[in-house]
Amino acid sequence: MTALRAFEVRGVVLADAVLLTRDAQRRALALWAPGCRAHAVGDAVLVIFEGPRPLRAERAPGAVLWWRGGALVGVEVPDDAELPADCVARPVGGALQVSSIGAPLDVSAWIDTAGWRVVAPIESLAPPPPPVVVVAAPPADVRAAFGDGVAPPSPEADALRAALAGASDPTRRRRAAGGPARCAGCCARCDRAAGRRRRPCPGRAAGRAASASAGRARRRRDLGDRACSIGWTAG
Repeated sequence: MTALRAFEVRGVVLADAVLLTRDAQRRALALWAPGCRAHAVGDAVLVIFEGPRPLRAERAPGAVLWWRGGALVGVEVPDDAELPADCVARPVGGALQVSSIGAPLDVSAWIDTAGWRVVAPIESLAPPPPPVVVVAAPPADVRAAFGDGVAPPSPEADALRAALAGASDPTRRRRAAGGPARCAGCCARCDRAAGRRRRPCPGRAAGRAASASAGRARRRRDLGDRACSIGWTAG
């Protein structure tokens, strides 16, 4: 055993296990949760939790333990102390006592079921329904299914669908017109790089000419109004 100067555990600690020495079975069942394990350590019962569990040390049902490497310790051991794996190191009489972890225990054997009454087996009122089989229907050809009841496809409809598909793709429109396949966003840049000047839109040119004519007429009218006002003032 390794001598210890002083040890004291108080407050809330994250315990990985608890070593129970008094009323061990009842206390182990009270601490039990899914994922816990129970082992025998001499005459005591070791309950290893599924994960760190906060416990108040002075009110715990047993000695709180935490993992240090592969060993469970209940006190801060010296750094030079070498502890074997699968053991419990706890202070006993001012010294560190190391005990090996024994075989696992079956806690279900500690539950007294003598006073329990067996309930008669429950039978179903009707047999269970058969499972529903969902068969995915294969893709069917409507014209082949209805035969002569459906008219043959119209060439005009096919031509219209092809035209609409081409109208939504500027590359396809340009390729159909015999020009290079370019996107709409870079047409001006491509024309400048090729040294060509794009033709102005006829509608836009007509609008500009009308605006220019209206502006000239308005200027002439303003000049006439000014001349009349000057002549009237001079007379």
